[in-house]
Amino acid sequence: PFSGLDPLAKSAVCETLIDVSTSHELNTIVVVTHDIESAIRIADTLWLLGRNRDAGGRPAGGAAIQQTVDLAGMGLAWDRDIASRPQFRELAAELTARFATL
Repeated sequence: PFSGLDPLAKSAVCETLIDVSTSHELNTIVVVTHDIESAIRIADTLWLLGRNRDAGGRPAGGAAIQQTVDLAGMGLAWDRDIASRPQFRELAAELTARFATL
C-alpha cells in the first residue's frame, strides 16, 4: 500500500491504517510490504518472510516466516510518534540488514 507514494501520502496512509486497526478491538489488518519503516509504524506484530533453504543453505522452493517481531511486547506498538524514538531507527536498521539473510 506504500509503493510509489510521496512522504506526505505515505504518512496519511499509515495514519489511516492505524485509525482503522485501533478503532475496534476486533479489527485485524494484514499488510504485505517491503517498506520496513511503514510496517513498524502501523503494526503490533511483524512477520519477516524469507525463502526456504535446504540443508546446505541454498534457496529451496517456497517461503516461510523467518522471524516474528512482537512490537507490542517491545512497547513500540500503537505509538503515533514512534518514528521519533531511537528504538524505531535501531529496529528499522536491524530488520533492513536481516533482509540479506532471508
